[in-house]
Amino acid sequence: MRQLLDTDVVIDYLRQLPQAVEFIKTRQERPLISVVTVGELYAGVREGAERTELDALAIAFRAVPVTRDIAIRAGLYRQQYRKSHGRPIG
Repeated sequence: MRQLLDTDVVIDYLRQLPQAVEFIKTRQERPLISVVTVGELYAGVREGAERTELDALAIAFRAVPVTRDIAIRAGLYRQQYRKSHGRPIG
């Protein structure tokens, strides 16, 4: 089953947090991220090495457009995990 990664998971990966690195590296298929995640990542990137790393990552992941089904799924994931992860949508 393909999984759409949340921005927070990708940020944790870029920060080399072991749990995020392990999660992403053990995926058998190319990870999916939404185009919204791409925008969020670039909004916070610093020029230089960080930007270079993000450029490579953006190519490695498959960016998908946000559809109604994806938005619903994202909302339901947030609802399910908000207590354990404490992050709102947006």
